[in-house]
Amino acid sequence: DLYQESHPLFDVADVIKSKLSNIKSVRLRVESVLRREIAAKRVNFEVEEDGKINGRQLREALEACSRELNLSYKASSFAMSVLNTLLDAERKVHGEVSNDIELDELGSADTLFDVLGTSYLLQNLNLFENTVFYSSPVSIGGGYVKFSHGKVAVPAPATLEILKSKKFPIIGQDVDGELTTPTGAAIVVNLAEKVLQSFPPIRVLSVGYGAGFKDFKGFPNVTRIVVGERFEDRFNTEEIYLLETNLDDVTGETLGYLMEKLFKEGAKDVCFIPVFSKKNRPAHIVRVMVDEGNMKRLMEVLVEETGTLGVRMERLHRCTLNRETVNVTLPVELGHETVRVKVAKDSRGKVINVKPEYEDVKRVAEKTGKPFRFVLEIVEQAFREACR
Repeated sequence: DLYQESHPLFDVADVIKSKLSNIKSVRLRVESVLRREIAAKRVNFEVEEDGKINGRQLREALEACSRELNLSYKASSFAMSVLNTLLDAERKVHGEVSNDIELDELGSADTLFDVLGTSYLLQNLNLFENTVFYSSPVSIGGGYVKFSHGKVAVPAPATLEILKSKKFPIIGQDVDGELTTPTGAAIVVNLAEKVLQSFPPIRVLSVGYGAGFKDFKGFPNVTRIVVGERFEDRFNTEEIYLLETNLDDVTGETLGYLMEKLFKEGAKDVCFIPVFSKKNRPAHIVRVMVDEGNMKRLMEVLVEETGTLGVRMERLHRCTLNRETVNVTLPVELGHETVRVKVAKDSRGKVINVKPEYEDVKRVAEKTGKPFRFVLEIVEQAFREACR
């Protein structure tokens, strides 16, 4: 219900009816409903069809409808990606290779309506422009679901194949029912650029709730969409993970090697904190900052290299400055040597910190015989003059 007017969906329904010759009748209702006292919109698309259509026909119909609806390149590309994800999953589940794959539940105008309706509304809301989509892990439900091939455990095979193909995180729920359909899964995995456990830092602009026909006792069965804008902040915000473990039985050589390997495997930062552990033993807390993509591998490194029995993990948000490296040419008394300088700026372009590269300063000091601190001062002065 982010979109207050329902007529765009009626436009979608009319176009689908005009492009599919097997449709006998179409009925569309957009209703306000309650789900555990949460107000939501429910869209009921009823279609009477003379038989099913195959994968190739579904794709051709989507292309024709996209043109008729004047979908933008981004909107039509999104719609086609969703449909291709669905068809790829169906082929994988049924062991098919043909583009003319016969479809059961998905071979209907209802599939087109879900995909095109989503694309059309997102376009009308201008959410394909300058927008980053996030999602929470997908809740798949529990129990069993009945479909044309019989009764299977939730999630349905096509749903599971879609989520697997995109490595999309899922969570089960103690409920007897399907919470994520193949079409819903295909829409989410093609829309979301990143999966988060918690909200990113934003200012909330609008909130919408959508409901299907199922209503459960223990929770409101709704899909929630939150639209927001990023803070106009001086700093960038990113999600990282903190890994920690306590060590009281490793040598200094092991710790040195461990730090080198952690950085080599993708750690953003590593530090050792000396502490006293149980029985007054000298020990170290190993702290590792890492992004989500390298987290599991670095946990393995900590366990394999140290023999620790456990690793603590915490998800954090951190604020960072923009960083760039520039080359600074030194004056003649230092042989016109070039030194790299790391420059940190805020989002407004203001320089916050300048740090000459240690190895470069060391090289110039050794080559010219000048004191390290003297070379460092000259580099910083040369950088300031270059920025005037």
